[in-house]
Amino acid sequence: MDMIEEELARNRTTLERLKAEGAVIGQSWGGLGDNLSFSTLPERLSSEGIECFLSTQNVCRNLEINDLVWTRNPFIKGVVDRPPNAGGPMGDIFDKGISVSLGFIERIELSHGLAPVNSAPKMYYRPQRRGDYAGKILIDLGSVSFGAPVATLVEYVKFVVMRYRYAPADLVQVRFKSGVASKNTFALEGVPKVTVESLYEYCDLLGSVGGFITVHSGAQSLAVALREHNPSIKIHAFALPLQFNWRSYIYKDVEYYVR
Repeated sequence: MDMIEEELARNRTTLERLKAEGAVIGQSWGGLGDNLSFSTLPERLSSEGIECFLSTQNVCRNLEINDLVWTRNPFIKGVVDRPPNAGGPMGDIFDKGISVSLGFIERIELSHGLAPVNSAPKMYYRPQRRGDYAGKILIDLGSVSFGAPVATLVEYVKFVVMRYRYAPADLVQVRFKSGVASKNTFALEGVPKVTVESLYEYCDLLGSVGGFITVHSGAQSLAVALREHNPSIKIHAFALPLQFNWRSYIYKDVEYYVR
């Protein structure tokens, strides 16, 4: 029996429990990446005949995250006032019990007794392509939960631009009008800015550009989820050694800069 079969056998009771109870999905952290982490579950569990609901206890930092990730998910049957029994509650399993040789989303699916199918979060919004941003390199160094010294991030951006031979004229830095996602960020000197007024506008940009330079945050999870609509995008993410080695919110085909 290989490792995946062993994990499926070990977590079979979880799947059987969800079949009996129905799946109520939720998590307590609230970020965009946190919510996207469990975005593949409704479709996967529904394929097993399990009705999926969103818990009223699920946390989102803003209403746009809830709308983008959950309201648009056609496999969510509604919102119920019950504590979650899927999603965040499985965290101890996929953090401690399942080999990190598997991808982050694969481990989450396995922790629910599902054969791992997805390697990226799932989005049900199709971005509107922006022809004026085709070939541009979008930069977003902001994050609510992640921060690094300005000098280190400047060095990171310079390295990526040089290593991948991006034209300086193609660089554009994101600024958020609401300020919600503008923590732990700064303005890069000499780089034009684009003001983003909503997560949907942000999705449209990520669905259009040729490259994305970001940090270990919800922004990289969003870019990975949208890659099915923009398969040629090159995604770069700065991560601290502990973040990278822990293998949470780490995705394949993302170019990581670890320091």
